[in-house]
Amino acid sequence: LNRLTRIASRVPGVLFEFRLYPDGKSAFPYASDAITAMYGGRIQPADVLEDASRVFELIHPDDMEAVAASIQKSAKELTPWHQEYRLKTKKGDERWLLGSSIPERDADGSVLWHGIVSDITERKHSESIVMELNRDFVSFLENTSDFIYFKDRDSRFRFASQTLANITGHVHWRDM
Repeated sequence: LNRLTRIASRVPGVLFEFRLYPDGKSAFPYASDAITAMYGGRIQPADVLEDASRVFELIHPDDMEAVAASIQKSAKELTPWHQEYRLKTKKGDERWLLGSSIPERDADGSVLWHGIVSDITERKHSESIVMELNRDFVSFLENTSDFIYFKDRDSRFRFASQTLANITGHVHWRDM
């Protein structure tokens, strides 16, 4: 028990058991101490031992429907649960979390998941930057009057400006 407690305290995320009862009630029979830091000091493991509602209250309102639907789908089909969602913080900013767990049905009809919730905020910010750069690059390729192209090692076109695509008879630079 000491070894497992030590491991759980050092995992970068919240290890948990989540139970959905047949009547729709939910609880976290186990949540590692990391839940306190993950949820900005607003939740202790004991706070959700018999009622998970405090966790759900902190989920961004725009994501709550998707989180609830993903839990219901996982419970119905007994398929792994994987969901990215935002958390509202006290400061008014957002943290992105990724929940992953494996369900099992108990004899009483409830479903019990064992899993982890990780903070993926930095990854989501990086993805956002890459998407913005990609949009800028695409806009450049579509609007420049220059002949620009990139080929891969096998001499296949990877990118070409729209102007170059037009003079070569392609409808769009992505068709080259």
